[in-house]
Amino acid sequence: MPKDVDFLKIDVDSYDCEFLSEILKAGFRPKAIAIELAPAMPPPLKYMLHYSPGEGPLDSGDVGGCSLQMAVDLLKPYGYTLLQYVMEDGWFVRDEYVHLFGPIENDIVKVYDFGNPNLYCPNMWLSKEGDNMCKEMLMEFKSLRQEPAKMLQRAKEQFEYMFTFKPHLKSIKYTLTI
Repeated sequence: MPKDVDFLKIDVDSYDCEFLSEILKAGFRPKAIAIELAPAMPPPLKYMLHYSPGEGPLDSGDVGGCSLQMAVDLLKPYGYTLLQYVMEDGWFVRDEYVHLFGPIENDIVKVYDFGNPNLYCPNMWLSKEGDNMCKEMLMEFKSLRQEPAKMLQRAKEQFEYMFTFKPHLKSIKYTLTI
């Protein structure tokens, strides 16, 4: 199979960044990539769900798959630039083709906010009663952008809270950092 493909779309509702990372490590260099990302994790949060052998598929609404910041960080060393973020899809292009798109915004926070103006968020942050608290969490995370350590702490607290009423998720492996 050729390593220089034109377009790659990743949308597996769970281990999206795991797939992306392994595809890049295998030497594939698509000209353009679209990947589904977790809107519940705004930049600068870096989040990635990790696959564990023997683990079945997970509902992405429970734990998301990959944050925009994590995807940007994974792709940058391979020579990719973020073109746009639309609700939950990040679009990237190899650096050699960026000029074809004219001026693009390079501030990932602005790209995220522009691409998610209505705070779209699937059911990642639920209350024990099942109420979707995602918009409230996104507003709180965004208010903490000038204090990234506090933003990260709140995200970690939300995972721990979720695990209290979804104990089957306690065993998931994930990266959550700034």
